[in-house]
Amino acid sequence: MKKILIFFLVICYSCAEHSGHGLNKNNSDSGYSLKMAREVSIPLPPDEWNYSFLSIVKRFGDTTYLFRKAVLTNEIFVYNWDKKKRIKKIQWKETGPHRILNFKQGAFYPLSLDEFVVATPFNIYKTKNDSVYFHKTLGSVKNFKDAYVIFGKTVFPPLRIGARIYMYSAAEGLRGTVKYYNSNRLMQFHLKDHSVSKLNFKFPRAYYKKCWGSGTSHYSITKGKDSLLYVIFPVKPVVYTYDPVKEVFIDSVRFQSDYVNKKIKPIDCKVTGEPYRFHGFNQPKYRAIVYDPYREVFYVFVILPVSKELYDKTNEPFTISPLSIVVLDKNLNKLAEKKLEGGIYYYNEYFVTPEGLWINKNSPHNENFDDDYLRFDLFVLHKERP
Repeated sequence: MKKILIFFLVICYSCAEHSGHGLNKNNSDSGYSLKMAREVSIPLPPDEWNYSFLSIVKRFGDTTYLFRKAVLTNEIFVYNWDKKKRIKKIQWKETGPHRILNFKQGAFYPLSLDEFVVATPFNIYKTKNDSVYFHKTLGSVKNFKDAYVIFGKTVFPPLRIGARIYMYSAAEGLRGTVKYYNSNRLMQFHLKDHSVSKLNFKFPRAYYKKCWGSGTSHYSITKGKDSLLYVIFPVKPVVYTYDPVKEVFIDSVRFQSDYVNKKIKPIDCKVTGEPYRFHGFNQPKYRAIVYDPYREVFYVFVILPVSKELYDKTNEPFTISPLSIVVLDKNLNKLAEKKLEGGIYYYNEYFVTPEGLWINKNSPHNENFDDDYLRFDLFVLHKERP
């Protein structure tokens, strides 16, 4: 029996932070709704878990492929998602000349079915099947300021624009400090000349000199149709638009969830342990943003608060939180919102295909939980007829 493991911008933001945020239009009468269309259940081989911290969808030719990072090993599982069938496994060595170091914390980006960019703390690679043909060391723990500590999750996946791949970079210093929030948190890797650099990308000023509780130190990022990046930070209902070429945030738009009626409160940075953890569960969080290029909309995942009573009832409260999905159009106007019951979905694994938005249905609190199956629900945006 496999067991669920729980891991646990500034350029002055001249327009965004100091002049106020633009407010989107709440098109409650837009006629759009997000509906669950169907469930897919795929038997899992014994070497694969029913959830992944980093899943990426790519279309090569006319086929949609799903790439899932293994939880504990140096492996990627590849699915032909059109057929809902696993077709191959890439496994990298942990020792020798073709080894990948620290892949458990790292990220990957598929260039093809066989070729990948792999980035881990202090290292970046290019691979062909299970062989490494390019490797560059990106600093060390001893020289952390100039190092590249790269992580990858579905909420902040590697993104490609032209010949550049953008990836999440960890912060320096202790949480709550100016050094921590003033760290540049986005790096780029050039596919042709193999140069690596950190971009001017910092947390908003609202974060500074405060601590916000568990689950609030990571941003989420997605790529729009216009070669710009769209970012949300967990404590504010704001979508920021970032130009990676100019290295500047160029816009910010506030949105509203129908199910959030309070602001997120900071917590004393001296608080640790269970009080710190519960504070994170008892506050809403703007967890993720993902772009749907087929319908030209954004999905924003809002994690809703959990009561103390419900929190105390379970030994592992992860994924018991209700989830709301806010749908924004390409201009960041609200089209629809759907609330999902807590304890059903593993909301750290999701992806978009031509069919719609898929969300992993393997919360360990789901009464139909079965770790021998990969289960996803498909959500489709509907336009009601007048």
